[in-house]
Amino acid sequence: MNKKYLTMAASIGAALAIIAGAVSPAFALAGVGLGVSAGASGSVSGTGVGVGAAINAALATRIKNITTRADAEITRRINAMNALSARLSNVIRLSATEKNDLSATIQAQIAAMNSLQAQIAADAQANNTSSLKADVQSIIASYRIFALILPQATIEAAGGRALTIAGILTNLSAKLSARISEAQTAGNNTTAAASALADMNAKIADGNTQANAAIAGVVSLKPDNGNKTVMASNEAALKAARSKIQAAQQDFVAARTDALAIIKALRTFKVSAGANATATASTSVQ
Repeated sequence: MNKKYLTMAASIGAALAIIAGAVSPAFALAGVGLGVSAGASGSVSGTGVGVGAAINAALATRIKNITTRADAEITRRINAMNALSARLSNVIRLSATEKNDLSATIQAQIAAMNSLQAQIAADAQANNTSSLKADVQSIIASYRIFALILPQATIEAAGGRALTIAGILTNLSAKLSARISEAQTAGNNTTAAASALADMNAKIADGNTQANAAIAGVVSLKPDNGNKTVMASNEAALKAARSKIQAAQQDFVAARTDALAIIKALRTFKVSAGANATATASTSVQ
């Protein structure tokens, strides 16, 4: 029976490691060197046909290199968003509204990336270097895929997993509470175990609060589209939410430690055969 509790505690430990991935801004991206500069120009000047041809060839090569890198960056973002969308479907504790809103944001950004990719191709075909430069720069400056959308969704997914862990820990706490009560009835000194249980419940409650706050703090964020005030506000909200996810993780680590201490104490208690059989039947992990 204690092995079942230990198995549950081990599972919680593995899940906590997953949550930890959302604490650091893994998807943050300060910039991508796409090689776009004001020096690119569609005009051709020179005194000879050979000079003009060389300039045209150099311009064509430059445009091709820029569009190739731009396509790679856009594809990378689309692939990351598709992968994230698939992961969100498995997050249990996010509400249907939260999932739908986040999914709609992801799909809108994928559509925008596809549209931008087509526009870049058209700019390249027309040798419109001014428009090409603006469009390529907007991959980073306007859409904020790595700076906002992916961190936002990662935090929401981590918050959902944290709430799931809170539920598992709450279930474990109830089972341990029943065992402590039975041990106390049998004449054991359960003071330390009861104190650990109280701390465990407090940590679970705080972790649950922190996870919900993290989700609420990012769920309504939208891309800044170049607005520096909105960008700063988004960055602050993401930072605060990461801190809350980290706090929830620490709470659950502490709660798991309490649970292990209680399990260790239960092993030393003397419980009547009848009470032990009842406890075993009523505390099996579902």
